[in-house]
Amino acid sequence: MAYTAAPLKVWEECKALTTDYYQAMLSAHAQGKKLAWMGASLPPELIRLFDIVPVAGEPYSATCNFRPHLTSQFMQAADKAGFARDLCCYTRTFLGSILERTSPFGELPEPDFILSIKWDCSTHIQWWSNASRLTGKPVFIIETPFAEEIQERHLTYFVAQLKRLVTYLEEVTGKRLDEEGLVRNVTLAQQATDLWDEILEISKAVPNPLTFKSFLTLMVPAILLRGTTQAVDYYRRLRDELAERVRNGISGIPEEKKRVIWINLPLWFNLNLLKTLDEAGIAVVGSPYTSMWGNIFTKCRPRGPKTNEEFYRFSPPTNADEALREIAKSWMGRSAFSSLEAQRNLLRWLMEEFKIDGVIAHDNRGCKVVPLGQMDNVAWLQQTYQVPIMAFEANHGDPSNFSEGQIKTRLQAFLEMLMRN
Repeated sequence: MAYTAAPLKVWEECKALTTDYYQAMLSAHAQGKKLAWMGASLPPELIRLFDIVPVAGEPYSATCNFRPHLTSQFMQAADKAGFARDLCCYTRTFLGSILERTSPFGELPEPDFILSIKWDCSTHIQWWSNASRLTGKPVFIIETPFAEEIQERHLTYFVAQLKRLVTYLEEVTGKRLDEEGLVRNVTLAQQATDLWDEILEISKAVPNPLTFKSFLTLMVPAILLRGTTQAVDYYRRLRDELAERVRNGISGIPEEKKRVIWINLPLWFNLNLLKTLDEAGIAVVGSPYTSMWGNIFTKCRPRGPKTNEEFYRFSPPTNADEALREIAKSWMGRSAFSSLEAQRNLLRWLMEEFKIDGVIAHDNRGCKVVPLGQMDNVAWLQQTYQVPIMAFEANHGDPSNFSEGQIKTRLQAFLEMLMRN
């Protein structure tokens, strides 16, 4: 069925927020601020309180990967330096950027220090340890417990690690923790998370009011600007515009014939694959990847007979200790890689709530954690829902691991099967 398609009014605002974020990276030292490289699993809502400009490695690397020539340059630099090709592609990209001393925005400014967290992804310790070795800058590492079901001891340990981080940041910046600011920022972070849930809820509509390519950009403020009024205000405007689009029957693509989900990361260097789907009338309406910035991962975590629901529910903090506990609850609850049950609960939600006709599963050689259990989950989806599934192997950021002709042939066969189904 044909629909009216129109660009988002708030699209340019999202791009401006991202541009401002990286401009802050470039100008941090000139403005007398500290610059910190870090993994995106660290809480910027805490780190910004010390007048630090945080640069999250994964979004930065994705921004590099979006530029095929630049990402190839960084891959080759990492290869030449002896880093294995089967490492996390974001790691290879970032280290290549350090080695080449450049970025998508000009010269890459060196950090004052580096922060790392051992969360779901086991590669982060080596990523940031090598970044420290290449730059001569200190790296501070915190650990998190890996738990299928959150218990009090896990939160106690995580909070203790966050307090270690606070002590370190106080030492390197000479600033004391702004406890009122922490309560405010943690509350703002949760507000943005709740708004992303509302945006996901609206995107269940038929026709879908957005394209998947748009979603990949629109999720960026949830990562880069977590804990800020800018993220909350932007997501309110986005939510309201999407609701208006649904009321007026405005679609992300002109003709929505079938609806599919995308499993794993996109091919940042070749988003034309998504354009091919759009032109064929195939709406990519959901993904575990774009869902993780809301509360749905927490809701999908398996529960046991002794589960304490307080561990999975936001409680507005009134002091710094409570705020640190809410950070720990948020990050632990968000981990969907703790069990196949959690992953399948999420996939079930996507398949049934979004009226899905097929599945595209990227078997991603460039990531070490998101693909865990993926092929088992693909087999489970096939058995449970009996829908067409296209599985293909590539690398989200390395063009040399991508065979465009082979993928296009497989995609054409998938589309034919999808249309017959």
